[in-house]
Amino acid sequence: MKTSKDHGFTLVETLVAVGLFAIVTTIASSAFLAMINADRVSRSVRIATDNLSLALEDMSRRIKTGTTYACGGGNGTQDCPLASGGGGSLAFYDQNGPRIGYKRGVGSDCGSLYTATQGCVLRQSVSASSVSPWTPTTSHEIDIINLKFVVGGSSSADAIQPYVVISIEGSIGTPPKPVTKFKMQTMVTERQLDL
Repeated sequence: MKTSKDHGFTLVETLVAVGLFAIVTTIASSAFLAMINADRVSRSVRIATDNLSLALEDMSRRIKTGTTYACGGGNGTQDCPLASGGGGSLAFYDQNGPRIGYKRGVGSDCGSLYTATQGCVLRQSVSASSVSPWTPTTSHEIDIINLKFVVGGSSSADAIQPYVVISIEGSIGTPPKPVTKFKMQTMVTERQLDL
């Protein structure tokens, strides 16, 4: 009687091999899905950050070429020194003539997605009056928690070049997604010489 020297896998060996393959595949696929999710989050944060940077750059350019800065709104000039904590809104005359205003929308200004304690988007008005329409300049993924303007030198009699310091504090993203907090500050001086 001859015995065959060819051996196959037993049922137990096959089950162990398939089980190990399933465990390794599950671990690898969960790590892959976590990387995809992290990429989506970082991409959305980058897009929101680009949106905020564009809005801040546009605001800075308009302030730089504008005149007659009024912290807190109004038609005249008004300084808001750092010692008083600055102001929550800014109005000025654009280089092309219309009055421009910036503020952080609060309460009903923010729409149904936001509450007064949650903050909301940065808003702009072309005539800066209290009844004029305030349009959002940042996306709703950006939650502006605090917006302050420090204005100095707005009066022509003080021999100080007019300047505006803009401080923005907020977050990007809404729970349950990861939230990224940020603080930005920039200083803009009036292009027109006022000494």
